[in-house]
Amino acid sequence: MTEPLRGTMTVPPFHPNCRSVTAPYFDDEFELGTRAARDPETGKTVSVPEDMTYPEWKRVFVDKTETVAEWNKQKHAPVEAPKEFLFKPAESIEAAEEYAKKFISDGYSPTFKNQAVYKGISLEHANEINKTLEELYSEYDLPPISGIKVISPTSAQGKKVFKDGADAVAAYNPTEKGLFINKDVLKNAKTLEAYNKKAREAYDYVLDNIDSLKGSQRELAETYKKAGRSLVGDGSVKSHITHEIGHHVQWDVLSTDVNNSMGKNMTKYAPQISGYANASKGEYIAESFAAYTKGERDLLDPQFVEFLDKNMAKGVAKSAERGIIKSERNMANGLRTSPLHILTDSEISEIKAAALEIEIPEKVLRFNEGARTGFRDSQQIIYIRGDVLPDINSIHNRDLMSSRAVLAHEYYGHYLNYPSKFSIGDWRDEFRASYDAAIKTPNLTDDERKMLMIDAYDRAKEAGVSIKYNKKARLLIYGYE
Repeated sequence: MTEPLRGTMTVPPFHPNCRSVTAPYFDDEFELGTRAARDPETGKTVSVPEDMTYPEWKRVFVDKTETVAEWNKQKHAPVEAPKEFLFKPAESIEAAEEYAKKFISDGYSPTFKNQAVYKGISLEHANEINKTLEELYSEYDLPPISGIKVISPTSAQGKKVFKDGADAVAAYNPTEKGLFINKDVLKNAKTLEAYNKKAREAYDYVLDNIDSLKGSQRELAETYKKAGRSLVGDGSVKSHITHEIGHHVQWDVLSTDVNNSMGKNMTKYAPQISGYANASKGEYIAESFAAYTKGERDLLDPQFVEFLDKNMAKGVAKSAERGIIKSERNMANGLRTSPLHILTDSEISEIKAAALEIEIPEKVLRFNEGARTGFRDSQQIIYIRGDVLPDINSIHNRDLMSSRAVLAHEYYGHYLNYPSKFSIGDWRDEFRASYDAAIKTPNLTDDERKMLMIDAYDRAKEAGVSIKYNKKARLLIYGYE
């Protein structure tokens, strides 16, 4: 005889407004990726994909208006990075300066003062600069710059920035991470065309007279001739600004390993990118980034391409220098607060207090620096940006994870495991970071440990790897071993 149901013993305690439910038990043989459901025709228990919602199950198994194959194709269709960018040109220089602030941090910059100053150039060119930045920041995970400043090439400051008075359209300051704009070149459309015409004529003159050159000059001219172009791009404002952002990538995004590797491989790849790519390591990296944005991957150092794919290109599962947050991506969509959000003094104080609660030393934290929240191997510090804050409007585990859980992932998962045998972005490194943080971090709540453990296994699933929950995982997630 079957034992009768008895509250608190064989079933949960039922009472008015109770939300308790019964659920099936799965032993250690249960594989991730499916869950139990009832077949409406046979009444038997069947396995369905674990991410299938009830309305989707009803369409497939009850209404039969959709097959499992059709559901799977639609549900798991790859998400591509946006190809079109919405941009509304400003109607005044002041409005253009205000628009540019979305790409600028509010940290300390004595030269750029964390603002855009477009006075002296045409509104058309100011809008072109903003549109270029909009496209680059929409397509790539770039850290904010410290400002944009239009200067005269004949001023005291301009003579230091632009050699010979008119040496470039723009220049990047690696110390303060800002952009200088040459007032004389971008004054209007005619001045830019005159600059580009002069550059073309100089390029043609060198190639026409290559036989008369000697030594290093001849060698450099041969390099320009082999590349078939002086610079990557067409001489537009977009091409010039993209090149300068390439310097920003070099100084504020590339890992030390890739930076050093680029230097070693420069003589191999620079000659096929552009003539100017051979001028110096910095110009080589900037030109490599410009070529990368144009899809010219076959010309570039594969290690450089791989790094940008993993750490910058939106639409690709990645982490930034071992960061927990994957911008705009897969399972969790990366809908946390934007990394471009500058943390306020109040928010920083709260995060410092949260770090203290889980015994993370404040000295390893750097606020409002770097591309986004993450552990930087080369400096052994943890960058904290706006994406340390959760998105309460999301439904995804990683987006809802508390700031304390994110800090735990970075410190107990990455910092204390340095150096890692896994490369940056490797799912195993991210799996271990969340797994270790869930188990080893002191003073976390049960929910924070649960979300970290779920995140660990989600990392594997995002990489297409199926792993069974072990006893520790089941204990934290379900409350039993």
